[in-house]
Amino acid sequence: MLEEIKAIQYKGLDFSEITEIVAVETAVKLECGKYKTDLFFTPQEIEEFAIGHLVSKDLIEKKDDIKSLKISGNKKNGFKIKVKIREKEEKTILKEDMEIDPEVIYSMNEHVVKSSDLFLKSGAFHYAYIFDTLGRNKYSAYDIGRMNAIDKVIGKCIMDDEGLQGKILYTTGRIASRSVKKAVNAGIGMIVSKAPPMHEAIIMAKRNNVIIIGFSRGKRFTIY
Repeated sequence: MLEEIKAIQYKGLDFSEITEIVAVETAVKLECGKYKTDLFFTPQEIEEFAIGHLVSKDLIEKKDDIKSLKISGNKKNGFKIKVKIREKEEKTILKEDMEIDPEVIYSMNEHVVKSSDLFLKSGAFHYAYIFDTLGRNKYSAYDIGRMNAIDKVIGKCIMDDEGLQGKILYTTGRIASRSVKKAVNAGIGMIVSKAPPMHEAIIMAKRNNVIIIGFSRGKRFTIY
């Protein structure tokens, strides 16, 4: 997860030897029928990542859709995840009209700042959170990749049979169209981020009745 590395730091004309804390990334291959993907991730909460990734890709809806999930490998050589799933049923997601007090969003901002300790140590991690409309943090996850962190936190909810409708996804990374797609497939109706959304993400969110809130920092935010 974290490793200490010796480095040389320059300040003006002076330099000194320092110890830097850097993030560890590991390769992972995920196979589910015809679907295959190769990426790098933080080698923590691997099963949660796999389940959340499959949900966000709209390949499964709940953990009972999985026949088997096998994880092999290690941090040094990489991991391989093989998943077998049942035939997917047609699903209908009914998005709720969501209302939230601005003070709740401010409290969420405060919680995110206080709980992002690995980012403060290394500057290399993204976090994802699931909040309810009262601002209570239900689940959180971290990873070197902002999409991986989203997959992990969705996976945690699915593993606990926690419904995602009426919940809020808070991500520390910018909101891309892939972020919105993951939320839509998981049934999440609101995404909040301290970073900005991309144009295509805004268009996709409007089509799918997903509320996007960006630049959510301190006591300010922007609704798109």
